Amino acid sequence: MKEISKILNIQYDTLSTWSRGVHEPDYKSLFDISRFLNIPVDYFFVEKIENSEKHISQEDFKKILDLQNQINEIYAKYR
Repeated sequence: MKEISKILNIQYDTLSTWSRGVHEPDYKSLFDISRFLNIPVDYFFVEKIENSEKHISQEDFKKILDLQNQINEIYAKYR
């Protein structure tokens, strides 16, 4: 883990607190780690999203999906 902290330019103690679940990395660090591991950054959020979906009402989840579709439509205009 010390080698990884050097490569990512992160203090070893910081990396250690992340791995023990004491603290969570900021978004920039997550992007850096995902690039280093060659994985998509959303990999870090899948479990949280899957667990949170169980607590979202179907009505609210539908609203979220509708908003996502609206965002995708807007985004498609500017590609």
